[in-house]
Amino acid sequence: PKIGIPTPAIQCRSVAGESVRRSILARKRLTAVFLVGLVLLYSPLIALFEGPVTFFGIPVLYFYLFGVWAAVIASAALVVGGVKE
Repeated sequence: PKIGIPTPAIQCRSVAGESVRRSILARKRLTAVFLVGLVLLYSPLIALFEGPVTFFGIPVLYFYLFGVWAAVIASAALVVGGVKE
């Protein structure tokens, strides 16, 4: 082989190593999404949105809860969808 052109065995190892790195990064990001979701759904933070305030007749607390829930699911989907194996 010419100098500077990697052999197929070297290419396979680099592709496998890249896959492992992406998997580890995805795991770290999913852990971060979980922890952020946990903090956003923590009782003292939710208490800030309790009260008689409504938006289009729906309590603001419902918008907050469903908004956080949707954001956690969308973030997890983006993290998992970005992993190519």
